[in-house]
Amino acid sequence: MNLSTIATSTRQHKRLLSPTADPGVYEMEIDSTALGTYMTCPTAFYMYAVLGRDRGERDALNYGSHIHAVLEYYFKLDPSEHATCLPNMIELLAERFNHTPCGPGSWRNLDHAIETIKRWHAYRQQIPIWEIYEDKDGKFVEQGFRVPVYKFYPAAEDIPLPECLILAGSDSVNSPLVNRIDVYLTGKIDLIIYDRLRQKRIVDHKTSSMEGPTFWGQFDMSPQMRGYVWAAQQLIGEPIPGCAINAIIGR
Repeated sequence: MNLSTIATSTRQHKRLLSPTADPGVYEMEIDSTALGTYMTCPTAFYMYAVLGRDRGERDALNYGSHIHAVLEYYFKLDPSEHATCLPNMIELLAERFNHTPCGPGSWRNLDHAIETIKRWHAYRQQIPIWEIYEDKDGKFVEQGFRVPVYKFYPAAEDIPLPECLILAGSDSVNSPLVNRIDVYLTGKIDLIIYDRLRQKRIVDHKTSSMEGPTFWGQFDMSPQMRGYVWAAQQLIGEPIPGCAINAIIGR
């Protein structure tokens, strides 16, 4: 097996380890999606995170990313602008799809996204405005996080992989000498809002082709939701009782 070919896969994946100023000490950033993948199927995690093999879900990822960008724009506005912002939301969608379109023949196209956003916008005008939590940096909308989780001290036999597969900036086929790995949970929280009881909750935007028990059941105690709630508590230093799903069903 040609390890250099694997390391330079067409999908430029992020290496698991990044070097620090201390020899033998590395940092690992892992997000909730990757953690959930590992818990579900370690082989799938290995193929994606180590070998850089794409999961083949590009249309769904692109479509969800474009919808997320429009929702970020919406929630960063002053609420007084919400009623009139639809044309700008549609223009932003068009720019996103022009830059990164979905595949030919896919139902996840610009026209479908525009109709979806029109319906979502109309629905939002009929329900109470969400009061968004604010801190010294402003509204808590689409804020990334990088929270330390733990320090791992591996034995020599625990790192059997070549550097070119797991270490950023290296093309060596030798196994790295690792004395310590500082692990960080990373991600991006869509919103933190106040609920009707004035308790803070995170909101996570989800796009899906269909809803139902399978869709909603995936969030019960999921690693992503638990990780986001825990990370948000670390960021604001206050308890958060749970989360809400802003579901946008496409079909």
